[in-house]
Amino acid sequence: MFLRIVLSTVFAVASLCSRGAVLTPINGTRYPYDIECPTVPLFNGENVCDCDPPIISVVDDASTTTFEGSTCYVTAESTNPENPNRFHFPKSRTLIVKCHYNSLYYRNFMRGVAEDIGDVVEFVYDLECDMISPVNLTRDIYGGFKSLRSLFLSSDTIQSIEPGAFETLVRLEELTIILSSLRSIPSGAFRGLRTVSTMSFYHNDLVELSDDIFEDIPQLRVISFIENNLASISERVFRPLVFVTEILLDNNNISSIHSEAFSSMRELETLGLSYNRIDETADLRRVFAKEIDLSHNAIKTILDKFLPPFYEMSSINLSNNKIATISDRALERSEFHHLKSVDLSHNFLTSVPPNLLRWSVTLEEIDLSHNSLESLPEGLFNISTNPVGESRAKQSALAVRLGGNPFRCDCRLLWFRLQDNPAVWVADRDDIFCNATDDDSAEISLFDVSSDHFRCPLDCHPECQCYQSLPRVDSSYDEGQIVTVSCNSKHFTKIPFNLPTNVSKYDLSGNSFSVLSPLMFTQRLSVISELRLTSCNISRIESATFLNLAPLQFLYLDGNDIHRLENDTFAGLINLQQLHLNSSKISVVEGGALKVMTSLRFLYLHDNMFIRLPPVQPLLSRLEILTLHGNPLQCSCDLVWFQGWLITGHANKVTTANDLVCYKKDTSLVTIREVDLEIECKNDVSDPLRVSLSALGSTLFVFLLAVACIVLYKKRKPYFQLFLINYFPSTADNDDDDKEFDAFISYSQQDDEFVLRYMVPLLEDKQQQPLSVCLHHRHFLPGECIAANIVRAVARSRRIVLVLSENFLLSEWCMYEFRMAHLQALQERTNSILIVKLGNFSRESIDPALDAHLRSTTYLDSNDPAFEAKLLVALKRACHRRTGRTSHHPLHPSRTTHDVGGGHENVTNESCLTV
Repeated sequence: MFLRIVLSTVFAVASLCSRGAVLTPINGTRYPYDIECPTVPLFNGENVCDCDPPIISVVDDASTTTFEGSTCYVTAESTNPENPNRFHFPKSRTLIVKCHYNSLYYRNFMRGVAEDIGDVVEFVYDLECDMISPVNLTRDIYGGFKSLRSLFLSSDTIQSIEPGAFETLVRLEELTIILSSLRSIPSGAFRGLRTVSTMSFYHNDLVELSDDIFEDIPQLRVISFIENNLASISERVFRPLVFVTEILLDNNNISSIHSEAFSSMRELETLGLSYNRIDETADLRRVFAKEIDLSHNAIKTILDKFLPPFYEMSSINLSNNKIATISDRALERSEFHHLKSVDLSHNFLTSVPPNLLRWSVTLEEIDLSHNSLESLPEGLFNISTNPVGESRAKQSALAVRLGGNPFRCDCRLLWFRLQDNPAVWVADRDDIFCNATDDDSAEISLFDVSSDHFRCPLDCHPECQCYQSLPRVDSSYDEGQIVTVSCNSKHFTKIPFNLPTNVSKYDLSGNSFSVLSPLMFTQRLSVISELRLTSCNISRIESATFLNLAPLQFLYLDGNDIHRLENDTFAGLINLQQLHLNSSKISVVEGGALKVMTSLRFLYLHDNMFIRLPPVQPLLSRLEILTLHGNPLQCSCDLVWFQGWLITGHANKVTTANDLVCYKKDTSLVTIREVDLEIECKNDVSDPLRVSLSALGSTLFVFLLAVACIVLYKKRKPYFQLFLINYFPSTADNDDDDKEFDAFISYSQQDDEFVLRYMVPLLEDKQQQPLSVCLHHRHFLPGECIAANIVRAVARSRRIVLVLSENFLLSEWCMYEFRMAHLQALQERTNSILIVKLGNFSRESIDPALDAHLRSTTYLDSNDPAFEAKLLVALKRACHRRTGRTSHHPLHPSRTTHDVGGGHENVTNESCLTV
C-alpha cells in the first residue's frame, strides 16, 4: 500500500513538473543550478519554484521563500563540479528530491546533499535516486539526515546493509527498499530505528531473516516481505513485534512456520501468507490475527490442529489450495466468536461436513465454488443446530457460493433443489449447474432441472438403466422413491429378467416383441404405474396379457402394427388412466375391449385405420381427452349419435373436434359436425351391417305379419300376448340390454293428465313386471342444455313413446325429440319409436317426416278398448325380465331415479312440456 502511495505521488509530481523554468533569484542572487519546475510570480515581480504546487508564504522582501511542500528535479547539469554550491536548496519543510543521477556515486551524492542543506531542511520526505554501481548501505551515508522521516530506495544495485546503517536516522518513520538484490539482512541492521512504524522489503531476493533483526523497534506496526524467497519463519524472528498489526509474507517459498512464530502478536489484524508452499502440517493454532490469507498454497486437508482458534478472527482465505477433505472435528470448536467470511473456493473438495456452515454465529459468507462437489450433505443448511445453536438463526442471512462444482442431478441433491431456508442465501444461484446421470456432458441449471434428472443409479440388467427418483420436483422428500427401468432400443425379443421387482416406470420402447402374451409379464410388478412399448413391432396382443399389471396407470402402445383389439386385450387394467394406441394401424376394436378400463381418462386413437367409429360411447361420460383425427372415417349412420354428442357441447373432450372429418360416398371430405348424416344413412346401402339388418327386418316383418293374421282370428289377442310376455319372457340376446330405461315418454305439458295419471301408473304397476320410464320432470338435469338432455334420454331408452296430440304437434321441442328418436332408430336399425295417438288432429299440421312415419308404422290409439294391453305388449316385448334392477338416472350414472324423483320438478319448464 505504501509503495502504491509513493509511486502515485512520484508520477503526480512528475506530471506537475513537466514545464521547465529557471528560477529567478530573490534579491538579485542567482542559484548556481537549475530547478526544473513551473514558476509562480511573487508580488515584487520575482518568481519562485512551484512544483507541488507548494503553499507559499512571504514574510518580507529580505526573507527566503518558505515552501510548505514541493517536488523539484535536480538535473545532471546542475550538479557538475564547476558550480560552487551545487546542492543549495530553498528553505523547505517538505522536499522530495528525485535525483536522476549519472555521474556521482550514491555515497558521494548523499554526502554532498548533507553538507549543503545542513539544518535548512526540517525533514526530507523521500529520497529516490538511480545508482550506477553496486551499493552497500552503510552508516556514513545517512549521517547528515537526522530529520529524515521517510526513506524510499528502489534499485537493483543495492546488495547489502551494514549493521547500524540507519542508526543516525533518529526520526525515520518509513523504510522501503524494493527491487534490490538483497539476499539477507544482518543482525543489527535496524538498530536505533525506534520511531519506524512501517517497513517494506517488497520484491527483493531475501532467503532468510535473522532472529534478532527486529529487536528494539517498539513502534513497528506494518511489515512487508512480499515477493522474496523466504523458505521458513523461525520461532524468534517476529517475537519482539508485540504491537504489530500487519505482516505480509505473500509470494515467497515458505513451507515451514514455527507454531510460536506469531504467538506474541495480540494486536495482529492481517497476516498474508498467500502464494507460498504451506501445507496441512503447519500449526497455526497460536495465530491471533483477524484476517488470514492462506490462498494459493499446498494445503490438502484441514485438520483440527491446523486451524487458528479464531478468538478475534473475522475472515480466512483458503482458496486455490489442494484441499480435498475437512475434518469434522476441525469445526467442532467453541472459539469462533467473530468469524464472518470463509473462502474455500478453487479446491478439490469432494464432500463437506454437515456442520460446515455452523462455524460461527456471526458467519456471513462462505465460498465453496469451483471444487469437486457432486452432492451436498442433507441438512447442510440447518445452521440453527449445534454447536452454535439457535443464536445462529438470529443473525443476518448466510451467503453461500456453490457455482463451478460438477454436481450430479441425482436424488442425493434433491433436498438442496427443494430447500427454502431464509437463513441461507445462495448468492450464485444462476451459476450452479448439474449433470444428468446418464450424460455427463448435459449440464443443466440446477434450479431449472426437471424431476426426472434427480436419480440414483441401481444395479440391474447390464443393457438397461435402472435408477431411483422422486415423483416430481415439488413433492415432499418423504413421499418415497420411484424406480425407473429403461431398456430402450436394445433389440430385445423377450422381456429381460433380473430387474427390480419394485419398478414403477418401465420403458421397453424400440425393441422387437411381435406378439405380446401373458407369459411376458409373469414377473410380479406390484407397484408399476407406467409401461412403454412404443415402436416395438407388435402385431398382436393376446387375451389377458396385462392381467397381472393391475396397478398400471399409463400404457404406451403407439407406433406398432396391432390392427385388431379383442374383448379381453386389456383385461385387468382397472386402474389405467392413459392409453396410447395412436399410429398402430388399428382398424377393428371389439365392443368389450375398452369397457374393462373403468378408470380410463385419456384415450389416444389418432392416426389409425378406423373406417367406422370404434366403440367409445360407453367411455364418454368419464373421458377427458379423446383423439380420433387421422382416421379414414366414413360418413355412415354410426356417426349419428357422435355428431349429436359433439353438437351438444362435448367437443372440448375431442382434440381437433371442429376439424374432425369423414369421407362421403363420393370420397369427398367433410367435417362431422356439418355433414347431413340422415342423407348418408339412406344412401348407405353398401353397409354390410345394414344389409344384414335389412334382411333380418324383412324376416321379422314376415313373421309378425303371420302373427298379425292369426291375431285377427283370435279375440283379445293382445291380452294373450301380454300373458305370454309376463310369464314366458324371451331369452334371446338383446342389443340394447345395457340401456337404463325401457321407455322415454315424449309428450306436451297440456297432456300430462293423460300421461302422468294414466299411462305412467299403468307402466310402473308393481303387481306386474314394472317398466323403467324416463320422464322430463324426473330425469332431465337442471341447468343442462335441453337438446343435450333430449339426445341422452333418447340414446339411453329402449323405446321412445310419442304421445301424439294437437298439443304435441305445436311443440317445437316435442318435434325435436321425435327427430332425435328417428335418427337413433336409423342408426341402430331398430323400430324404437312407438306412437300413441291422443285425440284428433289435422294431418295437414303434421311434420312430413312424422307423417311418413305414421303411414309406415302401426301406432296405438288411446280410444282403443285394448289400448292398455297393446301398450304393455309393445313395450315389454323388447325387454327381458329383470329382477332387482335399480333405475339409474340416465344423464348421471351415480344418481338413481329415487334420487331425482322429486328434486327436478322445475325441469319441465325447460322441456317440450312448456311449449
